[in-house]
Amino acid sequence: MTIAASPSGTTPAVVPPPDLDSRSASLPAPVARWLRHARPNLSIVPQTIYLEGAARFKRGRLPYLPLDIRIWTRLGFDRVSELEVRIAGLTLMRGLDAFVDGHGFTRVGSELSTGPSVDQGAFHVMFLETLLVPGAWPADIRWEPVDADSARVITPFVGGLEKARVTFDLRTGLPAAYSTDRYRTAGEGKLRWTATVADWHDFGTLFYPRLVEARWADQPQPWLTMRIERASIDVPMDEHLERARRVLRERVEGSSPGVSRFS
Repeated sequence: MTIAASPSGTTPAVVPPPDLDSRSASLPAPVARWLRHARPNLSIVPQTIYLEGAARFKRGRLPYLPLDIRIWTRLGFDRVSELEVRIAGLTLMRGLDAFVDGHGFTRVGSELSTGPSVDQGAFHVMFLETLLVPGAWPADIRWEPVDADSARVITPFVGGLEKARVTFDLRTGLPAAYSTDRYRTAGEGKLRWTATVADWHDFGTLFYPRLVEARWADQPQPWLTMRIERASIDVPMDEHLERARRVLRERVEGSSPGVSRFS
């Protein structure tokens, strides 16, 4: 997946999906098994997906906080998520988390986190959401075998390659986890980050996991647990993309990169 910023406000040309049938013979066994399971949905090639749900997240020593999340993803290109912490009917915090035109950011209130480390982390969240929709895979991703229940996926990013290990449920054949080395804090080295997915559900137009959890390697428990309640395809997101682009245009010159708090 070559990430190249498309002109602001334009939609990239739709590339025909790869011929997954012809490629399946050369794919690692767990990936080919997944595609056989997903075959009824391979003819569906959405450009965007919309996810909505309730979550809880933890920061530092604070207790878990409830979080409402709405996500728009232009598969293979961009992602925008709106975040809202609500307790007893009151909104305590709003945030915006995005990967747009090859750049990521997290904004919480007036605090904005940007930079190459945020770009890389935000890319992996977008890429995972794309990977879970096989009909929308870009042609330039590669798979390598690892073992009976996992495979390594490789994709171009910013002149290099990003790699992740995808683990599959041997009983269902569906993806169960996505692990990669990514930045948590600017100025520090990469740390293993794992997203687990479960409870796959037919939302009508999209077959997608309802449960998503994220955990850093040095944490005993997931810092984020999200229950997806609504999922749909080809939902317009130009308004949300423009909102994210406006944040990037207006970012303060010289602001220091920080922590990607919500991904």
